[in-house]
Formats: sequence, structure tokens, C-alpha cells
Amino acid sequence: MDSIVDYEEYNDKATKYLCDTSRNDYQAQLWYELGRNEICLTMLGDLCKDKDVIDLGSAHWVEKALLKQIGARKIVKLDIAPVDEDILKLDACNTCLVDKFDVVICRELIEHVADADKLLTEIKRLLKDDGHLLITTPNAFGLPPDGEAHIRGYTPRGFIQALERHGFKILTKRGNVQSIFLVLMPLAEMGFHWALDEYKEIAEKMAETPNSYYFGTNLFILAKKEV
Repeated sequence: MDSIVDYEEYNDKATKYLCDTSRNDYQAQLWYELGRNEICLTMLGDLCKDKDVIDLGSAHWVEKALLKQIGARKIVKLDIAPVDEDILKLDACNTCLVDKFDVVICRELIEHVADADKLLTEIKRLLKDDGHLLITTPNAFGLPPDGEAHIRGYTPRGFIQALERHGFKILTKRGNVQSIFLVLMPLAEMGFHWALDEYKEIAEKMAETPNSYYFGTNLFILAKKEV
């Protein structure tokens, strides 16, 4: 994954940040991360059960928590900055793996890589002909790219178009709560803990909204490889 930033250093800083339980915004961050997992597990359903899965970008603890719950027969984990022995240090855009997978999970990664087209081409190559892709990225309207860690951003329509252009059929799409990093996290950091309680109420309403995909902080898509 060639990129502007040093991802081993970036991952180390991110891990230390997320492990700092003394932060005022820690509970808000934890709620956000586990909420992403809940949405993904709902979208996946039984797709991974007794199937072969590859997860791109596995170093984050939230990713590990997700993978423990999907019921896969086999899980291949890779990351450019691995932290565990069971994570392969490979470039997600050019894995060189010969195995094919039933499901590819690619969460919060595409906004970091220098060549998004190369990543999507590699994902399609890794999938079996009837394979599925669960992919997520920040909504550029809710978390604009910073040009450093997030070197690109996708709008809801633009993300769909990028996937369809690479031969993926969109099956399901979801969103989470809007403005988590623009509003909730800054308020929590300042000690306004009531904000998290109110955001939890909003999240319940968002889950009932058919068009939640278009309003969330993150874009969640389940797609199928077209052959």
C-alpha cells in the first residue's frame, strides 16, 4: 500500500491513542467503533459462515473483534503494519496470493491507499466468481479527506459509482450517525458527555431510516462480484 504516510508509524500512534482510556472522548470512540461492527455484522448475516474470508487491514483491534464473530471456516488477515504473528505483512493492492475467497472485508482502507483502482482490481481478483465484498469508507460529506492519512474521500454516489465501475453489483448499503468526528468527538473531548447519550438516541432513529447510507459519517456497502 504505497501512500503519503508511513503506515507503521501511523498505526502505532493510532493504537496508542485508542488504548488511552483516560481521554474524555474514549467512551464516544469506543461506541463509534463497536457500532461500526454491529452494522457490518448485520449486513454480512451468515455470508461468512463456514466460508473462506480475507480481511484487508487487520491490525486494528476493532477488526479483530469483528472477525471473531463472523463464523468463517478460514480467515486470512493482512496489513501493511501488522501487530500480530497471524497477520500477513502484505500490500492490499498487490497481495500476490493465489487463493480465492468467498468474502473480502475491506473496512476504512480505500481512503488511505495511493491507487484505489488498483485496490479494487485486486479485490475482484481475490474473489471467487460468486464472492461478496463488504467495504466501508468515510462519507466525504461527514469526514472530508485531510490529504495526509485520508488521501481521498468518497461521496455516497461516488462510492457506488467507483464499485460499479470495477464490476461490483451493490446489494445493500447502510450509514451510521452523521458528524461523529465533526461534532460528537469534539464535544466529548471537551467533557460534554451528554452528547454521547443523545447520539445513541439518534443512532436508533438512523437504523430505522431506509436512506441512512446517504447521511452517515461512514459508508457501508455489501456488493457481489459480477462476472
